[in-house]
Amino acid sequence: MPFFAAPDAPASSPCIDICDLDAPNGVCLGCARTSREIACWGALNEADRREIMAELPARILALGPCAAAPTEALKHIETVLNRKI
Repeated sequence: MPFFAAPDAPASSPCIDICDLDAPNGVCLGCARTSREIACWGALNEADRREIMAELPARILALGPCAAAPTEALKHIETVLNRKI
């Protein structure tokens, strides 16, 4: 059975409004999601979103100096993942 957040809870998102898709890496330089993940984000249930978000810190760190705002992104992801649902 899929897990869904409470109806009044906002959908979890790692987006920090710095949307710049890096072609060589295939990920957004703001949140480190792939273009496919970004495109289907709204259709994912909360458990799937959280699973992807758990992978993002490693991707952000792997981007190194290419990451647009790594400190902001990592802090935002941690906040979202620690939110009670």
